[in-house]
Amino acid sequence: MAITVLNSQLATDFSNGTTVTLSSYNADQGTAGQRILVVLFSCENGGISTMTGATFDGTSMTEGVQPGSDYSRGGAIFYLLNPDATTGDIVVTSSTSFTQGAITAVILDGVEEQAPEQTAAITGALNSGDTGANITTTTDAAIVLLAWAGDNDRSGHADPTGFTTLFEDFASSFYYNSCWQIIPTAGAVDCAYTWSGGFMGTGWSSISFAPAAAGPPPTFLVPELLNKVAAQVNDVSSVTMGSYNANFGQAGRRILVVIAMWEDGGTTALSDITFNSVSLTNDSIGGGNSRQSVIRYMLDPPAITSDIVLTWAGTVDFTRSCAFILNNVVEQAPTDVASVSDSPASGPPTVGAELTPDIAGSATITSFASDNVGSGHTPSDTEFIVIDSNGGGMGNGVAWRAESPAEEIDCNWEWTGAGNIAIAVAAATWSPAESIFATSAFPFGIFIT
Repeated sequence: MAITVLNSQLATDFSNGTTVTLSSYNADQGTAGQRILVVLFSCENGGISTMTGATFDGTSMTEGVQPGSDYSRGGAIFYLLNPDATTGDIVVTSSTSFTQGAITAVILDGVEEQAPEQTAAITGALNSGDTGANITTTTDAAIVLLAWAGDNDRSGHADPTGFTTLFEDFASSFYYNSCWQIIPTAGAVDCAYTWSGGFMGTGWSSISFAPAAAGPPPTFLVPELLNKVAAQVNDVSSVTMGSYNANFGQAGRRILVVIAMWEDGGTTALSDITFNSVSLTNDSIGGGNSRQSVIRYMLDPPAITSDIVLTWAGTVDFTRSCAFILNNVVEQAPTDVASVSDSPASGPPTVGAELTPDIAGSATITSFASDNVGSGHTPSDTEFIVIDSNGGGMGNGVAWRAESPAEEIDCNWEWTGAGNIAIAVAAATWSPAESIFATSAFPFGIFIT
């Protein structure tokens, strides 16, 4: 996880007191277990070395680094691991008064909740580009933060190269700056401020924090195809697949899929597919002309036995319907779909039914309806398993892959014994569910008829 800097806020106090307060700071930011509140404090005149501490909402913060008091200008840095997700005051206190002070507060998100990797500080009569506060990070993608204070009798002040400014003032009687940088590769970091002119009374501090360790990559369940049923009826305007049992698979990761394949000599449309009188989702997956193949689905269907009903806008000559439960998949729309309506003049295969799963291990379905000519209809991709096919006045078939790669999948069909036939192909792919429960008992996928 990359580190992000959240809710940067500033408070200043020029009243010659012993405290600076940033009121009502909201620390309810970031990811629990990966958050650090950091306070960057810049001060002039009166004892940086006598800083007594910082608090957030009354809770003491840990001192990260605090320089000496030479020339009475410098920066101090405090932090609090996993601060309470609340709103409270940040108060920085010194045992002696200082004329001017500035607080920068930030939440670091995506960090290891542990002590800083390294700190450094420098103060005194320094020259532009002094390297005394340089540090070396020990983890790739660590973050470095700086707090700086200096004289107002120099010009051309600039942050170290590559740093992003949080707050600064180089125009008043008190010059201060806070900034940060993500260091992609662990190593030495140039933390040197620069300015024009000679030496001046100044000081700054640096601190680095490691990014949160990457967790183990997610593991995914193997999709399963359960309780496949099919029906073939001719010369009808509706088909009922009676008493379909949808009580298969695991709640929260299953989808009812119904595929309609038909031929009518025209372009009669499929009006609806319902389960338990509730319409399946119509994402216009598939289609065709006189031969059509369409895929519809229902996310997390009720675990009951009820009728599946397919209805057309008119009478169709031949129909084939196939229904099943996809288990161990994400309950959402397909991540990709494909379809083609073709009469390939040069013969098989069809061309144009390709899709790309977004995650390796996805479940991919392909289906077709065609003239009742030719034989040996099979998916072009031999990794598909045919789960349903029949003639009876038209060609048709359904196939699936349990663990598709995250690359383009050829969902076209081919055949032998005929060339220019009317054929329609529909295909869809669903992502596998993450393995937050027990893993599948079927390592290569399963379908139950």
